[in-house]
Amino acid sequence: MSEDQPRPKTVFSIEEPPIELMIQRIDERLKVLGLTDRQASIRATGLPDAIREIRRFKRPGSKRMIQLAKALETTPDWLGGYVDHQRGKVWLESTESALPIYGVADLPRDIPVFAASVDETAPAFFKDIVEKEHSIEVKKRLYVMCFGYNFNDPIDFARRPPRLAKRDDCYGIIIHDDALYPRFEISDVLYVDPRRHAAPGEYALVRIKKEAIPDFKTQGEWAFIAQIDPDKSERLDQPWALRVFNPDLRFTLDRRTVAEAHRIIPWSELLSL
Repeated sequence: MSEDQPRPKTVFSIEEPPIELMIQRIDERLKVLGLTDRQASIRATGLPDAIREIRRFKRPGSKRMIQLAKALETTPDWLGGYVDHQRGKVWLESTESALPIYGVADLPRDIPVFAASVDETAPAFFKDIVEKEHSIEVKKRLYVMCFGYNFNDPIDFARRPPRLAKRDDCYGIIIHDDALYPRFEISDVLYVDPRRHAAPGEYALVRIKKEAIPDFKTQGEWAFIAQIDPDKSERLDQPWALRVFNPDLRFTLDRRTVAEAHRIIPWSELLSL
């Protein structure tokens, strides 16, 4: 070939696996993880339609494949149908033997996580159930940190820490307010134990009785997170003594308005330290 003649272009062709195989493998991982299309899509991209688009035979790009594989706890190569094996075991089939744990990826993701359905006007009832001696300014700050939660509809699932290996009643809650900053920040996921009583100095998710709320409209429950006041004795014949940090406020709540106060589990306890 003469040096003056142009070199022929080399063309590389990669045969794409059928998208039906990708859909089949997505379904396999959804079943193992106990997720819906919407839950997995939100976990991967923050949007609800990622998997629905694939079911419409729209092949995702490489970035989207990596996001989906991470959310489904597998590899992009396996999810896309390019290989027949997953690299390493990334989930456990049962929580009965959740210990010992060799890495975060070995923790099953099956703790339901609940988020608030924010209503700008509904929390106004809170100012009426806080003890009367508190000022209007305090009441205003307190009732804006109370949110409506639908405890029958988790938005996601969190990994199961070693301490909760055989517990089927614990759940997660997402922080929506900065009332406990800097102890907890907005968007933090907290693990909640509905069995144990929160002692003074510990934190609790306080769930309000429906009958205590005039014109109750939400489908879920009204609840908020606070510290049990460490400087007050915990007596059943006394109002709940609670505290938030931002700003630093101490207040009491009539026990007749509280349905349950579920303990927030510290991370040191979750990790069995």
